[in-house]
Amino acid sequence: MAEHAAARGGRAGERGHPAPGALRPAAALAPWGLVPERAQRVPGGELKETWLVDCAEGRFALQAYPPGSGTEVAVMAGWQRRLAEELPFVPPPRPTRAGALSAAAGGRPVTLVPHVGGAPADVRRPAEVAAAARALAAVHARTAAWTGAAPRPPYARFADLDWWRNPLWDLAEVEGLCRAAGRSGLWLRLRAGVGAAVLELSAFAALDLVEQVVHNDFHPGNVLVDGGRVAGVLDWAEATVQWRVLEVADAAWAFGGRAPDGSLDASAARAFLDAYTGAGGRITGVEAGLLVRALRLRRLWESCYQLGLACREAEPPAPERLSAVERLLTALDAVPDDALR
Repeated sequence: MAEHAAARGGRAGERGHPAPGALRPAAALAPWGLVPERAQRVPGGELKETWLVDCAEGRFALQAYPPGSGTEVAVMAGWQRRLAEELPFVPPPRPTRAGALSAAAGGRPVTLVPHVGGAPADVRRPAEVAAAARALAAVHARTAAWTGAAPRPPYARFADLDWWRNPLWDLAEVEGLCRAAGRSGLWLRLRAGVGAAVLELSAFAALDLVEQVVHNDFHPGNVLVDGGRVAGVLDWAEATVQWRVLEVADAAWAFGGRAPDGSLDASAARAFLDAYTGAGGRITGVEAGLLVRALRLRRLWESCYQLGLACREAEPPAPERLSAVERLLTALDAVPDDALR
């Protein structure tokens, strides 16, 4: 989510990490030699905590990540800086006085990036959708040339992911959550979907698909537009190495291709895809035939992820939250595989 709006934030007790203490912005900014004049925590969040801080040097987004993730955060910040050198809409991490792109505060790695103005891309505005597609094409064009990059935990390659239990979710816990909420049907639907996904991914793995660094959370809330141009592509916290087709398919759905029932508006999705390829984004013939199947896999991953988060929340999830997951999965199942060919 956007660094200045609804960023994914630190959640106490993430699986595999101890519960972090409260972040103290003044202490966290010390490695940068900055003194906050005003600091405000951004509401919401999942895997990181974000503060807006005003200093004499300007306004920044201070972001704290789960304990133990320092190596992964350093890799992410390096990718972000590399892209920022070529793409003006990628906010560059500010180096500390020691020249590092991240620091430690309260037992957690932290980064600092400049605040970006603008508003989330409006999927009802074709010009903004096209601008977002061009931005994604530009990102992919740069990262396609990178060699030696590897997935960042906990965001594993789909082909390598244990879909039943991993650092982001445990489906045994999800089953308990669903049954406690009287939603056994959702659990059965999810279990069947994961079983089918394992087989589907074996087919994907045999196709030698293009794999590269992707943003991995490219949706309207993370793409800020100002005056008709993309001012910022934010929140690189989930960036990893993944099949490109997963990100392209999911972005086409998120930027207008999402029908009211959560299924696919093929015409709107094609508009995004046309703008993406028109700006130099690549979709191979094999990828074109997999777009709908890739979208289903990406949304199944997101559903498992969100339910995994719900398992670690203090309060039971609202019934509508569970209903929305089930409706989405059911709606996407009904979309023909060739809807975007």
